[in-house]
Amino acid sequence: MCDKLYIGKLTYQELGSRTAKVLSQNALDEKKITKVLSLISQEKISLIDAINEDECVSITIRIDGHKFWIGILDSLNEVSYIYDNLSGNENYIAVGGDGFPGWAILR
Repeated sequence: MCDKLYIGKLTYQELGSRTAKVLSQNALDEKKITKVLSLISQEKISLIDAINEDECVSITIRIDGHKFWIGILDSLNEVSYIYDNLSGNENYIAVGGDGFPGWAILR
């Protein structure tokens, strides 16, 4: 993985929806980023996926109010990264309909 990551596809899932909407396919501009940030601040999104198919890297963000879970998958190198808040909390917390250990939640 290089220092900069090109996002070839950005999808999001609205609260209550079971399907993701494609926000961007190859052209992620400031207007589209502003739209996503606005939907997050209005608490209308439960999931965001940013994908670079060429480098086989994706970033997934689960959202539930002011709780977030962030995961990065590097399929080429078979490595995944999960945000760790260093709390050591092993209790599961629901975020966007799924349960994650408390140490993996960003508030």
